[in-house]
This record gives sequence, structure tokens and C-alpha cells, in this order.
Amino acid sequence: MRQIFFMFFIAFVLSLLLTPLARWLGVRLKAFDYPTDRKVHTRPIPRTGGLAIFLSMILANIIANIIYGDKVPLFLKHTQYVYLALGGIFIFAVGFFDDFKRLGPKVKFLCQIAAATIAFYAGVRIEFLFGINIQGVFFNVFSWAITVLWFLLIINAINLIDGLDGLAAGVTFIAMCVLSIVNAVEGHFVTMSKVVIMAGVLLGFLRYNFNPASIFMGDGGSYLLGYFVATFSIIDSAKSTLGLPILLPVVILGVPVFDTLIAPLRRFFSGKKLFLPDKLHIHHLLLRKGFTQKKVVLIIYSITVALCALALIMIFFRNNIATGVIVTLMALLALIGVNKLGYLEYVILDKILGWIRDITDASRNSTYSGTFLTLAGELGKTDSLKSLWAKACQVFEFMQIDAAELHIKKPAKLKSKSQPKQADVLSWEKSNAPRNKMMRLEIPLGGGNPYNAKLIIFKNLTENNIRPYTLRRVRQLRQNMETALERIIK
Repeated sequence: MRQIFFMFFIAFVLSLLLTPLARWLGVRLKAFDYPTDRKVHTRPIPRTGGLAIFLSMILANIIANIIYGDKVPLFLKHTQYVYLALGGIFIFAVGFFDDFKRLGPKVKFLCQIAAATIAFYAGVRIEFLFGINIQGVFFNVFSWAITVLWFLLIINAINLIDGLDGLAAGVTFIAMCVLSIVNAVEGHFVTMSKVVIMAGVLLGFLRYNFNPASIFMGDGGSYLLGYFVATFSIIDSAKSTLGLPILLPVVILGVPVFDTLIAPLRRFFSGKKLFLPDKLHIHHLLLRKGFTQKKVVLIIYSITVALCALALIMIFFRNNIATGVIVTLMALLALIGVNKLGYLEYVILDKILGWIRDITDASRNSTYSGTFLTLAGELGKTDSLKSLWAKACQVFEFMQIDAAELHIKKPAKLKSKSQPKQADVLSWEKSNAPRNKMMRLEIPLGGGNPYNAKLIIFKNLTENNIRPYTLRRVRQLRQNMETALERIIK
């Protein structure tokens, strides 16, 4: 136990001493993280903290090896450790270079795959999946693919959560403490020494990275941490006698892993590029709730500690019923949490349920019995203004709109017979309620086309509320009407 605390202390002190030097270097080389619309900080901050983390880890391992000998072997004294060190150096170099000269997402993605492949070649590989031996399947290609995906998940999980002062470093520090406990119980002193050193380095770095931060770890630091967390989790799973699952880091790093998995889905459902940066990550949403940066970080710390406690209970008690109850409880708490953040209503379930409703929900009125998608598709294919408006009125009734107007104007120089008159106003009304007491939504149509049109819809909110999927249908209606108008008005 004394050896563990000594290694932790050495790593902690080295990080305390080297982080200011890395900050000074970042200022001299102008390696700043500048404020943007997507960033939370308001002043340029050096992003060279990864260098301090990298050097502290190396020096702490060297000192521990000098004192304790082969109990804490250097990476250079074992073939597997040599390749793991090469992979770590490579991924750190990629991230650190990106901190100075920004790399494209495809380049960084390929470099992450390369680093994971080096670790796989070193023997750090996932060979069992859900109790099934996948070693040798398709000449180990399947094992390689699963291992690479695992590295990509953990590396990017830590990288994506590095958006607030001390968030990524603190969450990873908590994860390292849990992995240290697991390795201590298992008696894996070598792996435990590496994990303890990482924990000490991170705690020293937090002295300068916690709010208000004076230095960021940058991609160099987050890539390096993610690489070794993924590595040690696979090694621990292979050596464990406690039935330690490979998914342990998924539980421990539940917040960043969830954020990483949900981000591309969120962007897909909202029609954006899958890897386009945004300000809809969990910490951003908590900031929108009115919490300060420090409170958001402490909230996520608390969630991580709770997840770690549950993970330890699952490991040490190994009771199937208790594990099932804990997993169910975690799922329910996660569902409640993401619902509070607005993910369910506006991002995921609303989109999925809206699509299902569009496909299956037939109108309850007497004029149309099909689905919304069918009706909207028919509207977009109309070839005359009369048929367009007839279909549009069916859509209004389907969507429980109370009244609507279509205003179309054309430039005086256009005289085609297929065009409407100089000023056409088409009107439809279902409700007798005064329009000045309804919600009024004005939608411009035909931007960039040789006509000026707008659709105005009225909704009596005292009878039926607007649902999120209704607004999405309004956008679909606008697109189909514009398509039809481009064909009709030439």
C-alpha cells in the first residue's frame, strides 16, 4: 500500500511542476484555444496540457522503475509494452500536432484506427463478445474490428467531454481510481501501478485545469488518456477472475460514452452532418438550464461517482438479480436525465415517433383516410394551382389547422398563362373562431424563384395544443408546396 501511495505522490508532484511549464510553452508558441460560438470560455487559453500529462507519465514510470525495479517495468522492457508505448506516443503526437495545426476529422479518425491497430498487434484485443469466442473468426478480422471500435469509442468519449474546465480530467481521474481498486483486489500490481500513476498525473493537472482553468489538455491529452483507458480495460478484462466485463469503462464513463453515442444520432435526426461540432452536448444542455460551469462539472462528477459505485457493486457481489436491478435502475435514471435535458422530446423519441405517426397515422376526418406522408407526397406532385390548394386544404384538415391563406404575387414582367394573377389570395377556413384570437404562423415560400409567395396558417390553441411533430410536418408541407409551385409557376 505504501508503494501505491508513493507512486501516486510522485506522479502528482511531477504533474504539478510540469503543467506550468507546458502552459508557458503554449503561450510562447501561441497554441491557444480561442473562444468561438461553440466554446464556453471567453479568453484564449493554452491547449498544451497534454504535453505535461505525457511527460509526467513517462517520468513517473521511470522513477517508479528505478525504485521498485521489475515490479513497475518500463514499457521498453517487454515486447507488448513496447508496442503499446508506440501506440500511445503516436496518438499523443497526432493530438498534440492538432493542437497547433488543426487536422481534418477524417485524418484524426484514421490515426485513431492506426493507434488501435498497433495495440491490437501488441495483443490488446477483444476476443470474447457476449461470452462468444470471436478469436480466429475471419482470420481475426472480426476481433480487430471490435477492438478498433472500442478504442474509437473511449478515445472520442473523453475527447468530446473535454468542453468545460476540469471535466474530462476529473471524470477520467475518478475512472482511474476505480480501475486502481479493481486491479488491487485482483492482485495485478503492474497494471495497477500504471493506472495509479495516471490518476496522480490527472489530479496534479486538475490544479490548473479546474475552473477557472489556465490550461487545457487539448486533443493530445484527451487522445492519450482515451488510448490508455481503452487499453487497460481490455487487459483487466482478460486477466480478471472477478468476471470483470469489458463494458466496465462504459459504466464508469457513462456520461461521456452516452454523449459520444448520442451525438451522431442527434445530428442525424436533425438533418446535420454526423460529425459536425455543436453545442448540444450534455454539459452544454446543463449550462442552458442555468447552472454555472463549476456546478455543471460537479454534477457530472457526482453522476460519475454514483456510476462507479454501481459498477463496483456489480463486480464484487456478482449477483445476477442484483445486477439486473442495478442495470434497470441505471437505465431508468438515464431515461429521466436525458428527458430533463430535452433529448427525448426534441431529438430522439419525437423524431422516431413522428416518423411512425407519419407512416401509420390515418386522418380521423371524413375527407381523407391515408397517412400524412402519402398526402404530402401527392401535394408535391400537383401540376396546377387549383389541385395544389385542394391537396393543401386536406393537409390543413389532417393537421387540425383552423384556417390558412396562400398569398402569391408575380413580377409584372412575367406574363405566362400558367402564372397566377398579379396578386392571388387563396383562403381556407374550418373554425369559426376569430383569427385575431388564434396563433398566426407566416411561412415564406419560393425563395429565389420568379414569384413571391407566403403561406399563413392559423391555429386555435384553446382547443388543441401544438405538438413537436406538428411543427416538423409544417416544414415538410413547406418543402412540398415550394416544389409544386416551382413546377406550376414558370
